[in-house]
Parts: sequence; structure tokens; C-alpha cells
Amino acid sequence: MHPTTSGPSLSERVAGAIFWNTVTFPLKVAIKFLASLVIAWVLSREQYGLFQAAVGSLVATIWTTTGLGISASILKFVPEVMQRQGTVGVSRFLRQLFGLRLGLLFLVVGLLNLESGIVITRFHLGPLGLFLLRAGSVIVVMRAVTDTCSRVLTAYFKQKTTNTLDIISALVQPLLILLLVPGGLGFGLGIRGAVFALLIGSLIDLALALYALRHALRQLPTVTGEWQLVPHMWRRFTTSSLINYVMDQSVLITSPDFVALLLLWFARPGDLADIEVGWNQVIILLGYLVLPLNGIYVPMFSEIFVRHEEHKLPGAYATLTRTLLLATVPPGIGWIMLAPQVFTVLRLASKYPHAAATAQVLTFFLFAESIVVVPHVILMVYERYRVVMASRLLTVLGIPLIWLAVRGSSPVVVALTIGALRCGSRLVLTPYASRAFKLQFPWRFGLRLLVPSAAFALVLTGLSSVLQVSAKQLPWINVLYLAVLVLTGLIVFMVGFKALGGLDPADRKRLAAMRIPLGRLMLRYL
Repeated sequence: MHPTTSGPSLSERVAGAIFWNTVTFPLKVAIKFLASLVIAWVLSREQYGLFQAAVGSLVATIWTTTGLGISASILKFVPEVMQRQGTVGVSRFLRQLFGLRLGLLFLVVGLLNLESGIVITRFHLGPLGLFLLRAGSVIVVMRAVTDTCSRVLTAYFKQKTTNTLDIISALVQPLLILLLVPGGLGFGLGIRGAVFALLIGSLIDLALALYALRHALRQLPTVTGEWQLVPHMWRRFTTSSLINYVMDQSVLITSPDFVALLLLWFARPGDLADIEVGWNQVIILLGYLVLPLNGIYVPMFSEIFVRHEEHKLPGAYATLTRTLLLATVPPGIGWIMLAPQVFTVLRLASKYPHAAATAQVLTFFLFAESIVVVPHVILMVYERYRVVMASRLLTVLGIPLIWLAVRGSSPVVVALTIGALRCGSRLVLTPYASRAFKLQFPWRFGLRLLVPSAAFALVLTGLSSVLQVSAKQLPWINVLYLAVLVLTGLIVFMVGFKALGGLDPADRKRLAAMRIPLGRLMLRYL
């Protein structure tokens, strides 16, 4: 069964996806960043920790526990089903998965609400416990459906659509938060207002995602030929989902969501707030540094797998890794150097005393993880599940360490523990994938980035002792000092990187061919 039109090539679709991921970057990062700050400013330290745990962590835990790895596996199998069975096969495939996913989700949510008294008591949710539990249950159901729709859209490189949905979502919820949470011009509902904002925002996300998915499925090319069975599809899908499910659980263990439940168990919402504030700022920064490649790894490698074009793997891996190195190494080192100043400027340092140090630790491990994630994706696409499963055991074996860290250590030690386990479980896959697929890590390019990055780190160390950012100074002075530090670091890096050779000739050609905003400036100065 084949499409009636050839359609754009894989490289053209990847380039288009990168373009739409990148062009929406400034608006999305600004809105999401503002929303996180508003909640952190308005709520007290303990309220912020309770809100993040009772709503955010509860939703994430239920979502991950009932997900069965289905959402991640959709990205791999939808293109294959479409190629052999067309839109009818895809629709049937998705209906079956929707039913299974939502059925288990409703069962777990129902049981939690039936035993709400035990849940509220064990996790010290306080007088708002029942309200938070009920709201979290509704949110997780809506987000489960929304996420599945977004995964399907991503599988068809509909980054323009998914980014539009993200922008609307990122715009609506902050506006609702500004309207409902603070006093003064707002309604002053505090933590209740934050929950209502999530409820309304999730409902809008759900409606738009369902509409976008229906519209996208109608636009898929018609197919001709006979219906073809996908070889061993359900057996392969079950195996893939099981692996993804185990991976989801291991990621959950090394996230603030799992830590949040433990900290609430020990009645430490203040320490949880410090971890959440530090984590949120790092994740926002990292997420949008690598945003141009968001949703591209799995579909791209899946098409290489389906077409048996393994000779393209080394080049694709090297290009992606160099891109990730460029996007994460200099900004990561700069963030580690300037995190205390940034948190002071954002008026978070005094209210959340351990947040800056927590962010520094998490930056090192989470940025490193984003670099070594590509071999893991390749192994998953090529169904090398045994070695992937073995790597996840590192995380599972680390549960006692996390428990001990949460029980008696500072938020910084907790961040160190989960960061090391999270990054280490990905890192161990790189040697195996390199041998199996003849992949070569771009060490020379990494060193070319590391040397100028270390140079600007030394410059910032000396300069920050002169241009000291302090809560006792006027805000505009702190902003000015921070801007000078950032600009100085950027200039030192660009001069050093260009002096060492800058971008490789092959990468320059690829960058010139891609529709990336500011691409010409990057070619000129890097």
C-alpha cells in the first residue's frame, strides 16, 4: 500500500520541523518562564511545594504509572502502519490504543479517589487535600488524551501544528494564573487559583488537540493498493511499549515528581519547593535550547530503520550530537557560573535558599544527559531492548540512595543523587551503540567548544567579584551587571570558538540548507 503522491523527502520534513520548532521559540520560552515565576512569587515556600507535589507530581505519577509506554511507542509505529494500511489502519490502531490507555487510567484514578482519606493523610496534603486530589484526577485524564494526540501529530512532522498548540497552551495558563492567583488586580485565590488555571488550561488544550488531530488525519495522502499486515506489529508494539514503560518509570524515579512524594511523606514541603524552583528553571532553559530538534529523533531514525538505510546512521548521529553539544555546552557552563546572580535578579534567592545551588547541580547532569540521549533513541528504534533494559536497572538500584538522600540530606544532595542516576543510565549505552552501529562521538568538536567555554568561565569568575549582584542593590543595577556578565561571556566564547575553527564545513553546509531563523548570523559569527 503506497501513497499516491511522493511528498517531501525525509530531510525536507526534518528541516521544516526544525524551522517551526525554532521560529516559535522566543514567544514560548518567554510565556512559560513568566508563568513559573508568577507562581513562585505569589505562593509561599510551603504552598509552592505543596502545589507542585499535590498537582504536578500527582498528575505525573498517575500519568506515568498508567501510560504503559503507549505514547512513546506511537511515534515509532504510526508511520509504519500508515505506509501499509493507510488512514483507515491508523485510525483503527489509534482507537484501540486510546481505549486501553484511558480504561486503565480511569481505573487507577477511581481507586485513588475512593481511598482519598488515606492518600491525604499519608502525604500530609492538609485541608486542601481533597480539592487537590480531585483536581489532579481531572487534569491527568485530560492531559493523557492531549499527549496522545500530540504524539501522533509529531509522528507526521506536524511541528507547525504542535508548536501552535504549545503557544496557545503556554499563553492561556499564564494569563489565567495572573488573573486568578495574585491579589490586587487579580482575584487573589492563591493556590486554588493556580489549580483552577491548570484545569481550564488543560480543557482548552484537550479541545484544540482533538480538533488538530482530526484535521491532520483528513489531510493525510490517500493510498492505493491492497491492505498489508504490519509484520508482528502487536508483538513488536507490546515489546516496545513495555520497554518504554520501564523507561518511563525509571525517569520518574529520577525526577522531582518521585522525590516530591517522598518529601511530602516526610512532611518537607519547603525543601521540595527549593528543588522544584531550581529544576523548573533548568528544564525551561534546556527544553528551549534543544527545541529545534524536539520531536525529530524518533521519526527520523524510524524512517531510516523502515527503509533499511543504516549507512545514514553515523552521519545523522554525528550531526545531531554536534548540534546538541553546541546548544548545551556553552549555555550550560554559563548558567552554572551565573545561576546565583540570576536567582537574585529573579527575586527567588532569599525565598528559596537552596534553589540556585540545586539548579547548578542539575544543569551539569541534565545537560549532559541531553547529549548522550541520541544512542539511546537509536537503540530503541532498532529494538535493541535488552541492553536498554539493563541500563535502566541502574536507576532502579538507585532507589535506596534516593530514599536516604530525601530522608536526611539537603535539597542539593538530593539533586546530585537523582542527576547522577539519570545521566549515568543513559551514558552507559553510548559505548554499546557506538560499536553496534559504528557511531563516532565528535570529541574534537566537543573540545573545540569546551576550551572557549572554560575561558569565559574564568573571565566570569573574576568579573563577577567586581560586578556583584546583590538583593540590597537597586534592581536595575543588578540587571545591568548581569547583562554585562552575559555579554562578556558570549563575546569571549565566540572569539575563542571561531579562533579554534568554528563550525565544521559539513555542518556549515547543513546549516545553510536548513530554514533556521538567525542561521545566517550563526554562519557568520561561528
